[in-house]
Amino acid sequence: MRLRVCFLAPAIGLVACKNLSAAESINTLASHATVPLPNISLAVLELTSLDNKVSTSMYVSPSLFGPPLPAAVTSTSYLSFALANPLDACAPLVSSVQDQAVLVDRGDCSFETKVLHAQAAGAALVLVRDTPSAALKQPNQVDCTLGAGDFCEESANCASSTCVFAPLHQERCCVRNILVAMNGSTAPGMSSSVTIPSVYLTVLDGATVENFFVEHPNATFVTVSLPQDESPWNWSMLLIWALGVSIVVFSAYYSAAKERLFAAHVHASSAPDLPPSVLLHHTYSPIRDAHEEPLNMTLQHALLFLVMGSCMLLLMYYVHVILFVQCLFALAAWVCLTHLLTYP
Repeated sequence: MRLRVCFLAPAIGLVACKNLSAAESINTLASHATVPLPNISLAVLELTSLDNKVSTSMYVSPSLFGPPLPAAVTSTSYLSFALANPLDACAPLVSSVQDQAVLVDRGDCSFETKVLHAQAAGAALVLVRDTPSAALKQPNQVDCTLGAGDFCEESANCASSTCVFAPLHQERCCVRNILVAMNGSTAPGMSSSVTIPSVYLTVLDGATVENFFVEHPNATFVTVSLPQDESPWNWSMLLIWALGVSIVVFSAYYSAAKERLFAAHVHASSAPDLPPSVLLHHTYSPIRDAHEEPLNMTLQHALLFLVMGSCMLLLMYYVHVILFVQCLFALAAWVCLTHLLTYP
């Protein structure tokens, strides 16, 4: 028999639950792992394939035992990926996973037992994923109101896209996409013996990780880090501002050179007491502007500008923005260089 005690903290939307059996001890963090709840520390897991340079990322919850996760990703943070054998890691692993990130299934034993078995096999990081079978043992994790029946997986409210047969309701029901924080054991010395970090994945993200590994079996690398609060200010902002202001000031000063010469001539001519040398120095030279036809802005021009601007925004929104900006920058640089070389 398993006794379960839960309490609710509405201020941060946190439900803390603890199994009083020796199997598991958890804190329920979020029902949907798409956006983290405020005041809850979540980490970011990134999967990268060296084959075709594709990557995917997701939110995970760090365990409450073992060493903390790194605060930033470095070149040494990427670990090769492996599946545990046995997959639940409730027994010692039969194969070495030296310096690898290991994916294990939740259930049948405590979280620390899984991590310690992976640690003994040489793992550097443990990814504990939720499974449908483990969800059946948690009564609050199967919710028929999110989706039920033969088309349960297609329900818009079933974020996990995973359904299991619930004996209590006698029908297939949705498995909630829950993140939990894995608590440490109360056994003396057990938590202190864990020397590698571990994180928890939802049902949906656990399936995503396994499918990614199946598609890229020999080139999947994993990194986990805590997201950092980036400052809204940067030195590059000041540099860009200074560069823009200096260009505008220099352009305005250079373009008004003839106007300044004409103003100096007018000032010298209006002062009869000045010596002839000063008057000769301020010799008047007429301002000859290039004879260009003036452009008259009409309503058609304004509408055309709006249409072109809207098309550009839509293009940048739906197309790969980085590649588009790079091509646009290359085209602008080529036009400027061509104009500079061919200008007489």
